[in-house]
Amino acid sequence: ATPSCVAFGGKSRISGVGARQKVNTNFANTVINFKQLLGRKFSDPYVQELKKYIPSKIVQLENDEI
Repeated sequence: ATPSCVAFGGKSRISGVGARQKVNTNFANTVINFKQLLGRKFSDPYVQELKKYIPSKIVQLENDEI
């Protein structure tokens, strides 16, 4: 299975297995396990629980979006 992972760096964007390999070297610019957040609101209790386990920063936008 392809991991839900995206890594950003310079002008490049890498997804899937390649991005998962970048977690150790580009931690600050790599987002993992984000599919569980898609379509949810920031105030959703499930999102608040997931924040404990997802190392990426989750930011509340306008209209309670993530």
